[in-house]
Amino acid sequence: MTARVAGVRSALIGDRVNIVISVMPGKGWRKGRDLDNVAKPILDWSVRSGLLIDDDWEHVPSVCVRMVAGNGGPAQVVVTYEVLNGG
Repeated sequence: MTARVAGVRSALIGDRVNIVISVMPGKGWRKGRDLDNVAKPILDWSVRSGLLIDDDWEHVPSVCVRMVAGNGGPAQVVVTYEVLNGG
């Protein structure tokens, strides 16, 4: 699976955010792969890149990982950050 990041700002996006991770299976996605294993590397990267202060429950009260219909192409993961307060 290839990671692509579109429109990522290098600045902090907010003190508190909800995160929705949408997985579109396709080429490169292992059929028996657990969805819960997708979230941790995304959260860790979000902190290391400076998008989030931390990935603890005070800064990220909600993480939703969901499987959505693929289009037959390569596997894709779309991450949405919902800012809960200024940032």
